[in-house]
Amino acid sequence: MTKYRDILRLHSHRHIWREISSRIIAESLNCSRNTIRKVLERAEIASIVLPLSDNMTDKVLEQKLFGKHTAICKRKTPDFEYIHQ
Repeated sequence: MTKYRDILRLHSHRHIWREISSRIIAESLNCSRNTIRKVLERAEIASIVLPLSDNMTDKVLEQKLFGKHTAICKRKTPDFEYIHQ
């Protein structure tokens, strides 16, 4: 799972440590530079700033950044007992 909170945290420290680039953040978090770029763009669009509030869980942060919702399966579950017989 991508560590969105860590991406935002490391990016916010760029004013302190000028040598932190997107490449270094990507290598330290084991993700691509494109992922870093997308997360930072979406955070700017969503007006997400640090420090994050205490009720901002990783799941809520992901939903704010990418609008991902838990998928609801619309298919009917098979009757496994009937199939077994």
